[in-house]
This record gives sequence, C-alpha cells and structure tokens, in this order.
Amino acid sequence: MPTIEELCNEAENEIKDLELMKKNLKKEFKYTGKELEQFELLSELTKDINDVVKQQILQAKLYHYLDCSRFEQ
Repeated sequence: MPTIEELCNEAENEIKDLELMKKNLKKEFKYTGKELEQFELLSELTKDINDVVKQQILQAKLYHYLDCSRFEQ
C-alpha cells in the first residue's frame, strides 16, 4: 500500500501530465490546416480539453485533501 507521500507525488505528476496533454491538444488544433478543419474539430477538442480539466480538478482535490503541500521541498 502506497504512503501518503507517494500518493501525493503521483497526484502531482498526474497534474503535470494532464497539463502537458492539454497544451498538446491545443497545439495540435492550432496546427490543423484550414479554418474549416479547425471548425469541424472544435467540438471534439472542447470535449477532450474539458475531460482533461475534469481529471486535473480531481487530482487537485486529492492533492489538497491529502495536504500534499507539506511534502514539497
């Protein structure tokens, strides 16, 4: 069974990974060819980003609930 500190480290890493995923989704959208293609992909991108944000919120709540800031160096 993981320790609270290990759970905190995992939550922190997950938050960082999710932020990177969000940035990559935005970058991928930005470099999609024509405006029409971007418009067609907009609803899918919005859904994907919303899903990532929801995951980030859950991880942030866990981080806060476990009082992970006490393990920061």
